[in-house]
Amino acid sequence: MDIASFVGFASGIGLIIVALVIGGNVSGFWDMPSVLMVGGGTIAASLVNFPLKQFLVVLENNNGCLTQLSVEGLPLCRLSLP
Repeated sequence: MDIASFVGFASGIGLIIVALVIGGNVSGFWDMPSVLMVGGGTIAASLVNFPLKQFLVVLENNNGCLTQLSVEGLPLCRLSLP
């Protein structure tokens, strides 16, 4: 995993924890309609922007792009890019 991926992931988790601590309760932060809007909206926007075949390739190769430590993983990641 690249250092930027680690920093981004750690800062995202950290910001969520800070928001929970400041907000006081989890129910105010975790709202199922909001989760559906964000997750569903992200998938819908991706499907509108990219052909289905390319979208499915990204889903299949997403894990490899985050876990590859060598240059050999670059062609796999490039398949996911437009």
